[in-house]
Amino acid sequence: MTEKIYWVDRNDITNDLEETLMALYMRIPCKVDVEDVEMNWAKVTILARDEDLFFVEQYMAGLV
Repeated sequence: MTEKIYWVDRNDITNDLEETLMALYMRIPCKVDVEDVEMNWAKVTILARDEDLFFVEQYMAGLV
């Protein structure tokens, strides 16, 4: 299992972030955690299997 951490600006993509994370969660077995940080930034932590990291990076590419 590998943990990937992304810092996401939520100003323009709040709905996109939630939809993307839900789609990712439904596609592969993973643990997703979103922690709000100051000034509309969010820390997104995804714990997934090594063989699924390709899907994680593809889903998150449009958000970071």
